[in-house]
Amino acid sequence: MDALELGAPQPAFLKALEAEGIPNFGGYPLPLYRQRLFLDRQFGPYAGCQGVDYAKTSCPNCETICYEQGGWFEHRMLLGTRADMDDIIAAFRKVYDNRDKLRDS
Repeated sequence: MDALELGAPQPAFLKALEAEGIPNFGGYPLPLYRQRLFLDRQFGPYAGCQGVDYAKTSCPNCETICYEQGGWFEHRMLLGTRADMDDIIAAFRKVYDNRDKLRDS
């Protein structure tokens, strides 16, 4: 979520979602391709990616999402009923509709 497009800082938006009962966290500490598994090529029997040097890989969009714009939810949140999904959508709408109150957060 781009703070300029959203109209509110990402941490404030996620905190407001939490207050609406939607547990979340702001992002991963490292993009997947920067994890030791990839840097050390510890793929076990899956050698298909052995030719890729992840230390030289650059994915700026992935890094921006991980460090600044992402918001993650536990996958089990999306395994609920239709009513549960409607509650998640309603919380997003409420926070988004009140984003002007989050700008200075």
